[in-house]
Amino acid sequence: GDWSSDVCSSDLSNGAQFVGRLAYHPGPSLTIGASAAHAPFASTAAGRAAGLPDASFLTQAAYGADFQFSRGHDVIRGETIVSQWQLPAVRAPYVDRPLTAVAISLEGQHRIMPGLYGAVRADHLGFNQIGGSAGFRDWEAPVTRIEAGGGYSPIRNVVLKVSYQYNRRDLTRVPRSHLV
Repeated sequence: GDWSSDVCSSDLSNGAQFVGRLAYHPGPSLTIGASAAHAPFASTAAGRAAGLPDASFLTQAAYGADFQFSRGHDVIRGETIVSQWQLPAVRAPYVDRPLTAVAISLEGQHRIMPGLYGAVRADHLGFNQIGGSAGFRDWEAPVTRIEAGGGYSPIRNVVLKVSYQYNRRDLTRVPRSHLV
């Protein structure tokens, strides 16, 4: 197999940014990757406007892993990303840990015949809990999506698609939806 990598860093006006990806290709049908990023998410001016003496500690870090496997008429892809935001302790109740979100995605596609395919995808976005005046709660409503569909290309550069998507997002006004 062979390896490939991309690394980028820059010095922004409000701090350094780092982004990197490493991929391993053990054969032509499989790729396994890992990535990371770290950077400030607020400018120094935004920190001052919020009454903070320094905003350089307001950082976001993201770590990912992914794969893609193909064989014949089938392709399967998956990835997960963990993202964390450091926040200041402004007033009680203090956020004593980073806000964390975890995204997971898995999808597959099958070419039935030239121009005709079917596909399915499942995604989930979850959040850690933080303490507040009402106790510990997720800091955002988790969401799960499942989608299935297909497409047909009668001529080059034209694709007709149809899909069904199920969404579940508890703790919201409309916790479930069905979309075509």
